[in-house]
Amino acid sequence: MADRQIPFSKARQHFTAVIDEVEKSGKPVTIVRRGKPAAVIIDHQTYEEFLGRKAQKKWKLKGSIIVSPGVNLDEALQKAKEERIRMWKRRRAKLARELS
Repeated sequence: MADRQIPFSKARQHFTAVIDEVEKSGKPVTIVRRGKPAAVIIDHQTYEEFLGRKAQKKWKLKGSIIVSPGVNLDEALQKAKEERIRMWKRRRAKLARELS
């Protein structure tokens, strides 16, 4: 979304008009100071949506687990690996029976 850019001095002089424009159009207005973007004015609904998305999404590494104290992680992973192998062998045997 291309937003409108206005110099800081003009924004200060016409602040009410800038706010009205943002409310009506819903488009952001960038305040430029010395040729560089300094701030962005957005409507309240957009701001609330931004806060809502950030609050809802909690960052978590995919596949993360919480390991209880005293658990031997290497042993638990080995047992899980062995169980997956057993399940795979059972499925393979079942499929072989069905195909023959």
